[in-house]
Amino acid sequence: MEDKKEPIKIRLSTAILVFIIFILIVAIIGIIMYYNGNKKQNNTNTNFINDAINNISSESNMNETNITNVQKTEELDINSKLVQKLYNYILKDNDCVETIAYQSQKTTRENLENQVKIMTIFENIEDSEADSTKKETLDYGAVLIHYYFKKETIENKAKEIFGNDIVIIHESISNLKSMYDVAYNNGTYEKTDILQGGGGFLWEDSTEKLIKAEKNGDEIYLYDKYIHVVRDENNYNINNVYNASDRKVLLASNLPISSINIDTIKNANTFKHTFRKNSDGSYYWYSTEPVE
Repeated sequence: MEDKKEPIKIRLSTAILVFIIFILIVAIIGIIMYYNGNKKQNNTNTNFINDAINNISSESNMNETNITNVQKTEELDINSKLVQKLYNYILKDNDCVETIAYQSQKTTRENLENQVKIMTIFENIEDSEADSTKKETLDYGAVLIHYYFKKETIENKAKEIFGNDIVIIHESISNLKSMYDVAYNNGTYEKTDILQGGGGFLWEDSTEKLIKAEKNGDEIYLYDKYIHVVRDENNYNINNVYNASDRKVLLASNLPISSINIDTIKNANTFKHTFRKNSDGSYYWYSTEPVE
């Protein structure tokens, strides 16, 4: 007769111990999972908060930049010394060239004719700025004064009017405004008064009217009305009026000189003249353009 196997008996205390160990293992695993999950969530939250702070900071910087870039326009007195000085930097009329800064399209210092630049310089330089002078007595007793300007003097005046980086070609200008000659030779300009009688100024009556001046940031803007008058050399009272020096638009024809007035000529252009700031704080002419 075979022996019957006795059933394995587990003591209650052992079972309880095993159960407690199981619970502890589960608890430990749970704690580890919870900690790792919180850590990831905290990192995510931290990144989110940092991103939000960075976005706010970026928007704030952009707003500050925009506020800085939005300059307040300041109106200037058109009769002030500064405005009048700058306005003289724009050649208004000349009988030596047909096209000056007043044109049907935008004209800048880059495409302004070189002779116009030199004319503008001599319209703004004083005789007292000459490096030397010489008096000449003519046969009939009249005294002619010759003014000599070194090319460096002219270049410095060019920088004042057209900006520090302007480049001009040194050349002679004949019969400048029918009042004096400017001859260039061997690094020196000679300006000589012309004594003559008779003759007319073809563009003598080209006229302009400064109407507004304003400053915005590092730029100054001058606005004026302008008409370009071409006179018949043989008849003082036959005049054609154009809206710009390039004579593309005729505003009126065959007018007597007495009837030409900037305020009565219809469709006269308004021109905007832009001046930019030099490194020394002064302003130079940069461009002229019609705005109407």
